[in-house]
Amino acid sequence: MTRITQDLVSIPATLVRLKWQNRREIYPLQVKEEIYGAVMNAIMEQRPELKEKLLGRLEANYQYLLAREIATLRLTRKLSDGEYRTSNVTCVALDEDALATPSIAPTENKNA
Repeated sequence: MTRITQDLVSIPATLVRLKWQNRREIYPLQVKEEIYGAVMNAIMEQRPELKEKLLGRLEANYQYLLAREIATLRLTRKLSDGEYRTSNVTCVALDEDALATPSIAPTENKNA
C-alpha cells in the first residue's frame, strides 16, 4: 500500500484499488457475514431474551474493529507522509496517547 501511495495517489483511491485486486478473497468474507447475520437473526427470533446480550456483544466487537481500523489508517497515512518508516511501526494499533504520556496505575495497599 505504501508503494502505491507514494505515487501521489490518494489513500481512498488506493484502498478501492486494493479492494478490487483482492475481490476474490473478499467475496467469501461477505458470504460468511451474511450467513452470520442470518444465524444471529434466527437466534434472536427463537430466544428474544438473548437479543440485548447479542447486540451488546456485537457492538463491542464492532467498536474494537473500528478502533483497529482507525489506528491502521493513521499509521498508513504517517507512513505515506514519511513521518514513520516501517521499522518504527511495531504493532498495528499503536496508541499514540499512551506512548506520549506514560501512566502509572495506582496501587492500593490492602494491609493498611
